Parts: sequence; C-alpha cells; structure tokens
Amino acid sequence: MNFAQILQNPVVMASRTRWDAVKGRVTRGPDDDPDGSLEANLENADPELCIRLLQVPTVVNYSGLRRRLEKSDESWMVQFLELQGLDLLMAALERLSGRGCARIADTLLQLTCVSCIRSVMNSSAGLDFILDNEEGYIRTLAQGGCRRPVPPAAGPIPSGSSSTCWLP
Repeated sequence: MNFAQILQNPVVMASRTRWDAVKGRVTRGPDDDPDGSLEANLENADPELCIRLLQVPTVVNYSGLRRRLEKSDESWMVQFLELQGLDLLMAALERLSGRGCARIADTLLQLTCVSCIRSVMNSSAGLDFILDNEEGYIRTLAQGGCRRPVPPAAGPIPSGSSSTCWLP
C-alpha cells in the first residue's frame, strides 16, 4: 500500500478531519470568533465597567481588558488608573501567583493579567502615573520581579522559564 492509499483510508481521513477542526479552533484569531468567547467585547466600555470586571478574574475578561487598554486614549487610561485599576491588576496577579500553577488555566490567567499590566506600562499615561506615584509602584515592581524564587538546589533559572515576572 502506498502513501496516497493510506491517506484515503476512512479512519485516517476521519482523524485528519478532527485534527483540522482542532487546528482551526486553536489558530483562529479573535476576529474569527463569531460568538466572542475568546475575549470580552470592551471596545466601548467605560473604566468603571472594566474595574468591575476585574472582580471576576477570567481569561476572557482580562483579554478584553488588555485590548481595551491598548486602544484607550489618555483620558480613559487616567480615569482607569485613578479608579485604582493598576492596583487591582497587581493585587490580582499577587493572588494568582500565590495559588501556584497546578493547572495550565491558572498559568494562562496569570499571563493574561501580566499582559494587562504591560499594556498600562506601555502607555504614556500609565507610565506617567507610575512615575508620579513612584514610591509605591516602583518598589512593588522591583520587589515583585520574580514571585517564585528557584531553590538553590534547582540550579540557575533557564532562559524562557515560566515563572511570573512583572518586569520586562
């Protein structure tokens, strides 16, 4: 039996179809998500709503918030920060880091929360806010570099390790 005949086997074809379906769901971008299940639609959300959504730590909420933070104007970002949005994100990351990463869902939640913090820090309004309140934020960021130190017996941390780091 040659390779072409093997590929025509009904069992192989069914398996390929299933894998193609899985691949399609995994590689699809947010624009291809018709029901919006990959991220919350916060395109026009005000800062107060985003603050309330931070009380429910889900990947969907954090992904939607990250997108909103990236596209926000300066006045929206300032209002979000004045409502203690950055404080809530850092507190959420602290709670998530304390859980441990027994599940991949927890790790994904941590990474999504970190991407929200990064979006705030990448904005000029966010950076100005951090520098204006430097005593609290800079100390927190500096002390929170890596939340889980590797024990000395484990050796050096390899590059690309998955420990939660707040600093880029």
